[in-house]
Amino acid sequence: MDQTNKTKTYELPLKSQMEPRNKKRLSMFLSKKQYRRFKRLYNESKHENYDAFIKEKVLMTIQGKPRTTISSSVKKVSPEQQTKEYVKDKEKEKLAFYMRLNSFYQDLHSIASSYSELIVQRESLIQQNTEMLGTLQVYTKDLAKISKEVVVLIQDFKSHYPIKDSNYDN
Repeated sequence: MDQTNKTKTYELPLKSQMEPRNKKRLSMFLSKKQYRRFKRLYNESKHENYDAFIKEKVLMTIQGKPRTTISSSVKKVSPEQQTKEYVKDKEKEKLAFYMRLNSFYQDLHSIASSYSELIVQRESLIQQNTEMLGTLQVYTKDLAKISKEVVVLIQDFKSHYPIKDSNYDN
């Protein structure tokens, strides 16, 4: 028999095998109090896993049968809404970070400008002190010259006008 003419047969999966692909995932957020109540109700139930317990409670709610609710304030959120809320939270975090960074930059800028002002004041004080030291140096030299002249004049005076009193000679 020619192998090229053979056709391969594929079995279609049973409907029960296809179910896992068609399942939808739901999630919810519970407060601590709601979670404790959920755990208590689960422990009191006959179910061995959370999935069966939650399915039964949800189906009872949908079909209108009497039920024990976890809380009337449980917020049911679709995955799309969760994604949007996650993005909003991330945007809020980014905005808060940007605002902190901006505040830090402003503080840094004010410190830098204050530092620059101090440097300018320091330089002007150094310049003023340098000028004052220069004038002090000039005055000191002038004082030294005058002192030498006074000593010379005293010696000239003593040589021209000798003093006879011995109390003034040293």
